Amino acid sequence: MNNQKVIRGIEKASGWDAEYKASSFLTQSFEPIQDVKDFFKYLKKNKSDVLEGIVVDLGCGNGRHAMYASRNFGMYGFGYDISPAAIKEAQREQKLHEDISCEFEVWNVAKKIPLNNAVASVALDVTCSPSITSENIFNFFKEVARTMKHGGVLFSRQLILDGDDNAKELLKKSPFEDAYIHPTLQHLERVQTFDTITNLLSEFFEIAYSEKSYGYQTVGGKKFKRRYGVWYCVKK
Repeated sequence: MNNQKVIRGIEKASGWDAEYKASSFLTQSFEPIQDVKDFFKYLKKNKSDVLEGIVVDLGCGNGRHAMYASRNFGMYGFGYDISPAAIKEAQREQKLHEDISCEFEVWNVAKKIPLNNAVASVALDVTCSPSITSENIFNFFKEVARTMKHGGVLFSRQLILDGDDNAKELLKKSPFEDAYIHPTLQHLERVQTFDTITNLLSEFFEIAYSEKSYGYQTVGGKKFKRRYGVWYCVKK
């Protein structure tokens, strides 16, 4: 099997757009996940200066996290996602609220982030980066760092292998060393150890805080516990 050909095909025909249209897997909500709320509480207490600038949300989905930052902290948000359906939903919601200042645009992670150098004071990677192959993940975070101001803070939430038996089983059946094709969404999910991801992020950022957490996914009618790593990373 030509693994790179398979990866390119999966990346080109991502299942995210169909999922945002049908909502068979994702919970469509404009309420931020708790991990993101906790992150902004941390910023308000420890680095409130970064809340006065621009937030960029990569893989923003329906835009809920960028809009949360704008509504609650007065930030100007830029949100990017591969799914046109998700971006349309984000744009519709944004227009309903005068207290939200955000722009949303369709974007593929394989392309340059459409922002100038050193403009964002906060960046959000809310489980976007696991959709990027190991071959490209270094360049992705290099590009994220490019858009961020010195002292800006990145929130990154990624799938981790530590303690995730379901991910280990999926990897056994996968032709890829550290990734598999999600059985419901039919897109690639990269999953690595907590320490491996920490070492990668440390190439560009100082790790201010990190922890292991968990959530749940339902696949084929069965509920599985998913393991996540959460990192707060300060631009060097």
